[in-house]
Amino acid sequence: MRRTLLKGRERRSDQSAHGLVEDSAAFLAGDLAETLERRGNWVPAWTWTNLLAHGTAEQLRADQDAMGSRRTADYRAWREARSYLASEVLELASSCGPLSAIQEEALQPIELESSSWPFMEVWSRDEWVHRILTALNDYREAHLVSRPRDTHHQM
Repeated sequence: MRRTLLKGRERRSDQSAHGLVEDSAAFLAGDLAETLERRGNWVPAWTWTNLLAHGTAEQLRADQDAMGSRRTADYRAWREARSYLASEVLELASSCGPLSAIQEEALQPIELESSSWPFMEVWSRDEWVHRILTALNDYREAHLVSRPRDTHHQM
């Protein structure tokens, strides 16, 4: 009997380890929200930042294109908000580029901080969007190159 209990625990441990590896890979690929949703798990607000913070430009564009093709409607509004933010991130990258710098300096810190904030779990979609837009605007202001003034005087 003891051997049977140990085998059961080992199986659960293997499943937990597999889940951790899958979650880690999804996190690094920017697919954490979709991975949790696919499993039927609750999707915390901060996980919607994951694609923005780690996805490639192609993934961000694909997220916009795939809006109508998602299987479940539970998180449709969150996806729509993320799609809007993905377009904002791509637009910012085109003017203040590169995407990786925006992700490292503006989005990954939000993702990291918000994943450890207990109150983030109850943030509304609008609060989340506002937080991301604020970070993008802060990045824009810090990285816009001011245009040189015309130093030629007309006579």
